[in-house]
Amino acid sequence: MRKNNVKNGVALTIAAVMGLSICAGCGSTAGSEEPAAETEVSVEQTEEATEEESAEDQTEDAATESSKATEEGSTEEQEATEDEMAFPTPEYIEDKVISTSLMTVTVPDEFEGTFYAAVDGEMVSIYDKSCVDDGFGGFVFSVAADKDQNLIPGGMYTKVGEITDTEGAVCDVCVGYPSEIQWDWNNPDDEPETYKKLEDARDAIIENIKGTEGCVFAYQAGTRGEDLYGDVLAKYQQAIKEGWDANKMEQEGISPEFYALTQTEGDKAADKIGFVYRDVTNDGIDELLIGDIVDTDEPTVIYDIYTVVDKVPALVVSGTARNGYYAEEYGGIANFFFNGAAENGVYSYIIYPNSTELGFQYGIKYDEYTDEANPWFVAYENEDNWEPMTEADYNDRLEMLESYYQKLGLTPLSNVTE
Repeated sequence: MRKNNVKNGVALTIAAVMGLSICAGCGSTAGSEEPAAETEVSVEQTEEATEEESAEDQTEDAATESSKATEEGSTEEQEATEDEMAFPTPEYIEDKVISTSLMTVTVPDEFEGTFYAAVDGEMVSIYDKSCVDDGFGGFVFSVAADKDQNLIPGGMYTKVGEITDTEGAVCDVCVGYPSEIQWDWNNPDDEPETYKKLEDARDAIIENIKGTEGCVFAYQAGTRGEDLYGDVLAKYQQAIKEGWDANKMEQEGISPEFYALTQTEGDKAADKIGFVYRDVTNDGIDELLIGDIVDTDEPTVIYDIYTVVDKVPALVVSGTARNGYYAEEYGGIANFFFNGAAENGVYSYIIYPNSTELGFQYGIKYDEYTDEANPWFVAYENEDNWEPMTEADYNDRLEMLESYYQKLGLTPLSNVTE
């Protein structure tokens, strides 16, 4: 609560009274006593009146200041109450076995006395005890059964599995992470040993979650590519085996680049088309990336990208040799386009979790058609809002972006058993 120091100054009019007394004496004649006496009485009355007025002023000022202080105190108390409502202090417990209606989380015996737990509905949060006791956040991680579908994996939450309740309903289980330092922020490099041990034990604790009273928890269910995209890969194998034409492949969401491979490689195309599972949305759920297998050290060009929407595989993008994709190191994808020597560039996107929608990050392009003398451009808002940039800035941005492109170890389609 804030403390305000209020200083109250009360000015007395003694000098004014003295001046009045002197002026009254100046108006009398020599030998005349009574007027002087009357003047003295007048001065005394004036002094008494002034003192009374001053006392009244002091009383009024004190009342005003008291009222202000009361109002400020009331406001501060209200602000404190509002802060507590917005960020309520958890009810900490030190139980090693913590249960909700759907799951039971068990903290190993080795952590006894070093942690706090808190339960909020279907969410269990774990805190480092020493950090909390020292007045800091201490939050290490939370795990939640998303029964009401309030949590969208991505950002501060990632999916780590699924729970099936006694009625057969399936919900995601997500882990939450701290967004800022949870110990002494004046010494951010001094991570407490107890905090780090809890952090390192997070995955093992989550893996050993049990369903409560007939519920079943499946660790990593609904997250692993091998469990999600079997039908998609079977479709590619079928396309090669049956020799689908370009139209058929396009209708089925297969890049025309793979049709070209089947024309030159025949049945051997299954050895040249490869795939990899990679979480490019950072939500804990794998995407499926499909491209050509080439024997170089260059980043891997991807032509088809699939994600999961409402637990069902969905095509995000399909590219070509002149309009393909790279997976970026920190998540997201880069879309390169090449319309000849006079126009080419790169867009950087994220894929929104549980969606096939792309989120534009920025783009750069070399475009002589727009400005032959200064053909370097950058876009920050969307693909159509280009701003000029210098050649040096363009090259720096392109070099930085290319440093994020990943070389992926693609598995040949021929390795997938039907």
